[in-house]
Amino acid sequence: MSRRQCLTDRCVELCLPGRSRCPQHGSSWDRKPPARDAAAYGYGHQLNRVRLLREAGCIGKTGLGGRCALCGGPGTPEDPLVADHIRPVSQGGGSEYENLRAIHNSENHRRGVQLGNQTRRRKP
Repeated sequence: MSRRQCLTDRCVELCLPGRSRCPQHGSSWDRKPPARDAAAYGYGHQLNRVRLLREAGCIGKTGLGGRCALCGGPGTPEDPLVADHIRPVSQGGGSEYENLRAIHNSENHRRGVQLGNQTRRRKP
């Protein structure tokens, strides 16, 4: 990869490979913002999610089969089981295995909407 000139006006410095600005001008331009809830949905969360779905009886990572912790129904292609935080991350819950349960995707979505509505009502 060839090095090119910095995109900042009147700068003649060369950029680092894969960057669009030189080290002097690039720190604020090339830095990506951290992902939302990066700590909560990192590698540990993914490991716990796979373990949870396996123990719930799901086939692979698909969420098919197994039983929902809320209604007891099986996961289906239209409504697979997903990992749900018992205590939401927005309320201080983490992604430990003990804070996860397998529920239908539709129930997880409905729970998230209800939580969002409750949060909005609390604000003045």
